[in-house]
Amino acid sequence: MNQLSEKLIALRVKFNYSQQYLADTLGISQAAYSKRERGKTEYSLTFLQSIAGIYSIPLVNLLDMTVEELIGESE
Repeated sequence: MNQLSEKLIALRVKFNYSQQYLADTLGISQAAYSKRERGKTEYSLTFLQSIAGIYSIPLVNLLDMTVEELIGESE
């Protein structure tokens, strides 16, 4: 699992969102979201921008911050 995958999981857990909710919001299947969350599928810029938007954080923070910094910022 890569660092971005860890961030996606940490944010989802923090906000108490299910994979299904995020998949529906993104317009993809739950299986497709799960693969992205586990780092089994490449992340597109559109996907990353959408995820950042869901959590109301700047894309650059999603990419550059550590998991701990990111979770603290999104409070």
